Amino acid sequence: MSDPSVYSCCELGAAREAYAASVSTPLSPALAALDARTAAVLRQAHMVSGALAAATLRLLVKVSASVRALEIGTYTGFSAIAIAEALPEGGTITTVDSFVDEIEAKPIFRDAVASLPERTARKIVPVEADADAYLAELAGRVKSGTVQPFDFVFLDADKMRQLAQFELMVESGIVRAGGLVVVDNTLWYSRVVRGEGDATTRAVDGFNKAVAADERAEVVQLPMRDGLTVIRVVGAA
Repeated sequence: MSDPSVYSCCELGAAREAYAASVSTPLSPALAALDARTAAVLRQAHMVSGALAAATLRLLVKVSASVRALEIGTYTGFSAIAIAEALPEGGTITTVDSFVDEIEAKPIFRDAVASLPERTARKIVPVEADADAYLAELAGRVKSGTVQPFDFVFLDADKMRQLAQFELMVESGIVRAGGLVVVDNTLWYSRVVRGEGDATTRAVDGFNKAVAADERAEVVQLPMRDGLTVIRVVGAA
């Protein structure tokens, strides 16, 4: 299992996360197996979102009645599969990754999807592409009416680019008014709390403050694991 102490930074934090996971809806067998394989094989296994985030994503998808989902940042497919498990029949999740950061994640993702029941696997639409290029193309297609907006977005990729990506999603209508955008790692190893000055920490802190002040958004940051921010897109300001 991926190690929560990487994010919680102390024994108490890891114990609290383990307890919370133990009294929450557990991982499906497919997600548990994928979590274990990722931890055993990859260098950056802590990038897996974790059991609490998976439970939260599934619940948000269900209570929002989302049908069309988009993910930026596939990695080994953990969160994509969690979302797919929660989508109704006929729902889809388009998951986008270039796999340049850790190419070894790609076959693990492929194998994980292949091992799923067909009813879940058919909901997952993988796209191997640069996220910014794909979103720019998608924005044009949404504006032209050839692609429908998404109900639910999970943003878990380049922290330096996520504010620009969020802005594009809202301004172009990639995510519909009333839709949800969920963003991972918004506490960034607690460095935003400590006010550390490296570029990524400043970018994450800037994102947090920008969306909190954005009149087009209703926002709550959940202090689980490495921070999970839930944004409801209200619409154009």
